[in-house]
Amino acid sequence: MIILPQKNTCALCGAVHDYFCGGGGYVAGSPDLDTRPPATVRAALFTSVQRCPTCGYCASDVSTSQPGAEGVVRSAEYRRQLHDKAYSDLANSFRCKAMLDRAASGYAAATWALIQAAWACDDVDQDAEAVTCRRDAADMLRIAEDRGQSVGQGDGASSAILVDLLRRSGRVDEAKVVIDKQQATSVDEVIGGVLEYQRFLIEQGDTTRHTIAEAFEDEEDEEDEEDEDKEDLRRGPTDLPFALTEDTGDGERDPITRDVSSRPLDMTLTAYHDKWRAQQIVIPEFHRDYVWNQSIASKLIESFLLGVPVPRVFLYQEQLSDRLLVIDGQQRILSAVRFLHGRFDDDVFRLRNVAPKWEGRSFQELSEYDQVRLSNTVLRTTVVRQPDSDDRTSIYYLFERLNCGGVRRSPMEIRKRVYAGGYFGLLEKLNGHNAWRAILGSDNPDRRLRDAELILRFFALRDGWKSYHEPITSFLNAFIVGTSQIAEDDLENAENIFDLTCTEVVRQLGKKPFHLRRLRLSTGHLDAVMVMTSLAQDRRITDLRERYHTLKSDEMFTQSATGVNDTIAVRRRFERAQQILLGIGSEL
Repeated sequence: MIILPQKNTCALCGAVHDYFCGGGGYVAGSPDLDTRPPATVRAALFTSVQRCPTCGYCASDVSTSQPGAEGVVRSAEYRRQLHDKAYSDLANSFRCKAMLDRAASGYAAATWALIQAAWACDDVDQDAEAVTCRRDAADMLRIAEDRGQSVGQGDGASSAILVDLLRRSGRVDEAKVVIDKQQATSVDEVIGGVLEYQRFLIEQGDTTRHTIAEAFEDEEDEEDEEDEDKEDLRRGPTDLPFALTEDTGDGERDPITRDVSSRPLDMTLTAYHDKWRAQQIVIPEFHRDYVWNQSIASKLIESFLLGVPVPRVFLYQEQLSDRLLVIDGQQRILSAVRFLHGRFDDDVFRLRNVAPKWEGRSFQELSEYDQVRLSNTVLRTTVVRQPDSDDRTSIYYLFERLNCGGVRRSPMEIRKRVYAGGYFGLLEKLNGHNAWRAILGSDNPDRRLRDAELILRFFALRDGWKSYHEPITSFLNAFIVGTSQIAEDDLENAENIFDLTCTEVVRQLGKKPFHLRRLRLSTGHLDAVMVMTSLAQDRRITDLRERYHTLKSDEMFTQSATGVNDTIAVRRRFERAQQILLGIGSEL
């Protein structure tokens, strides 16, 4: 992080003082749901507002005067806020800036100033003051939207920010109304996931801080989570906002069986831009959409301009086409490409919340020196390829290893890219069946395909639970590779088996039958009951509810159900389910 001093002249009183610019650098970690950046960037938050020590004028750049600024700065209300001891100096500066922005009809800017004031309060544990700032920001955001000023980028972004402001300030009923209204309209996938997660938090009575990554279960457990919750995440049922489970096989050995080659291919930002436009660099299907907002992307561009080191990116070279697939570094690459191209979604890409000399400038508006310097900036790159095209399982682990950025992909997202085909299409089709959605207790498929992985587990364990060996990831990969040449009749038969099984489970056990302790979905229970119900065939279990009740009370089954992917636990769990649900003795 680089903080640079710079002299600036106050436009109101003419006083010359030192201010600071810069900071930012590469953004490591996930922003909060209100876009509050990680601590590494937030340490430079004070550079986002300048405060004249002589007259008290607060602005992003005090050398520029806003309309009506002199009258506002002299007002009693402004002077009280400037020296309000309930707030830190930084929070007061942002709140004063909000007053000036509002007086100049800059309602969106005023909203962001109040949000940043809340962040400043968060960082010094001024909880009550942070709530006040968020309440004021929510009210200001609504004024901005009424005046046609957008606070967020893209459809639904403003609503997502508003919901978090309302939830964090205790106005949960208002937040739910906003969620319902926004979800009734078209909304992109990322915003939809965030809103669904907000609804989950509201239902839990949670008004605390959460990150965007948490909305998609992409970051590690928070340090302050209970040990019991951590153990559940490692070994058994998980508690996801979409009522799904995630068995990622963390800690499993990934047996890459073929040599992998890598080489440096450091390219300039211009080269990235040109290759992107020529479709020689592409984003694999398993990557999530571009999620950085314009302020975060601007910080990256500022880092390039300041010469701050940026982590390298990883590309995978396809064997036949020689296209370069982005494995790690999507946000960095697309931010650079967008800025050089000059567009951020439908707007001109102008830098935000950066050093004053670059603030508000597009690429074409930079000085010639900065344009050339930025164009020739090198983004460190490593290109990886796998020489052996016959190895269909090791490539999964290659993609998983290269997926080393801040957002970890789910196993099924990787499989979709590596093992795309008819069988994967079947899994996605089955994932929408009504009875299956009733079992999961969620109408909408999980964007990270973790519910589709449960279907893959069902078929793989149905075929091979007696010969199962951990790790689960290798077991599932081997199964799906074996379906690469599956016949159309077999796909139809698999669909019928799954549909009949789900229908029978819902008919006898009702909705969400496998959501047990603390309403969490137990993968162990789901696997065993679904598989045995499907294997009953002509013997049809007429008293499944009573037998399942007996199974849940069985000590051996309960103990083995917590070891979701353990070899012995899986075999023992299925053996016990076979005995109790089907009345068949052990065949092991």
